[in-house]
Amino acid sequence: MVWKRWMVALPLCLLLAASFAPAPAHAGWFDRIRDIYKAPDKLEEFQESYENLIRQQQEELDSVRKEALESSRQLAEEQRKWLEENERLAQQNRSLEERLAQLEEQEQNKSVIIRKMLTVTAAIVGIIVAGFLAMRVIRILIWRRESRTIRIMKAKRRS
Repeated sequence: MVWKRWMVALPLCLLLAASFAPAPAHAGWFDRIRDIYKAPDKLEEFQESYENLIRQQQEELDSVRKEALESSRQLAEEQRKWLEENERLAQQNRSLEERLAQLEEQEQNKSVIIRKMLTVTAAIVGIIVAGFLAMRVIRILIWRRESRTIRIMKAKRRS
């Protein structure tokens, strides 16, 4: 409720205060003529401040331009370094890929040679075992034949 009263009272107070404000001062014709003669001085002051402002802004623009150029140069240098690094790494990658291909080829050749050696070794062992078995079979056959002949001769002597 109190705030409603303040809402009504505050605008009324502001209106009342505005009505008691002093009237604006009116310059006379002498003051106007004096201002007209002082206008070139004021114009020179405005022109000087304008030139100072332009000079300051030009200096700021130059410094910002220099900073931008320096930054651009640094970024270009950095990009050049990254491109060189990228090219070096690409070359290293190519050489490593070549080396990997050579190692894979050597591994394949090695496994082919090992397979051939195992085949040759198995063939030699097979031939040796076959020869050993053949000798045993021949010895057994010779032994049987001799034992038959010996039996036949004994049988003939007995008879």
